[in-house]
Amino acid sequence: SQRSAPRASPSSGNRDFCDSASPMSREGWHGKSSKGSVEPLLGSRFTAKLRDFHKFAKVDAESYKELEHWNEMLKNDAIKFCQENNFNSGFFEGSDSNTVVDAYELKVRLEHILERITLISEAANTERPSAVT
Repeated sequence: SQRSAPRASPSSGNRDFCDSASPMSREGWHGKSSKGSVEPLLGSRFTAKLRDFHKFAKVDAESYKELEHWNEMLKNDAIKFCQENNFNSGFFEGSDSNTVVDAYELKVRLEHILERITLISEAANTERPSAVT
């Protein structure tokens, strides 16, 4: 079965939370936006929207139920993936129900680590300049 992103109900003030039709939303989530000073701003805006939606879900029963469903599904998928690959799944087994936020923050941290690895690799491959005599 195909999964779709959780959406706030149209009557809510958060209808723009997960606009899957928006190229900016899709690119920002998948890390495909252009590199530069704009990307961190988009990432922080998405993080803020994600946290706002989580707060909104605490007072809206329908959104809360949908968020809990997604949290449980993501948690189960993460634990299964970790078990299949012999990873320690402790990060996903806490009693905290912020799985969506935790997974997004983990994604961002891993992207930062990969960027640093790339920079270190490029630095290691840099040749020393010729001596000027």
